[in-house]
Amino acid sequence: MFLRMMSRVVRTVDKRCLWKFVWNFGVKGALSVERFKRRLARGEYFPAFLHISITSRCNLRCQGCWVDVSGPERRLEFEELDRVVQGAKRAGNSFFGLLGG
Repeated sequence: MFLRMMSRVVRTVDKRCLWKFVWNFGVKGALSVERFKRRLARGEYFPAFLHISITSRCNLRCQGCWVDVSGPERRLEFEELDRVVQGAKRAGNSFFGLLGG
């Protein structure tokens, strides 16, 4: 079943889209993990994948969520977000998750 599905994906999905997916989640992901391992061997601790909470504004109250909806609303301004992302990119990080909202 998996092979049939993969065969169908290869035949029907736009080749540029497929290449971008393979590059981002295959090649780039493997390189990011290798850079993380090298940094770890040198004693540098920086995450291979960075999740950034851009706001604390939410009312879904999901189980396991750390957001305190009764507390003051906090937002990460664009300039600060850009600074964090650029610094993480310089450190070799290429995967970012945006949380909040």
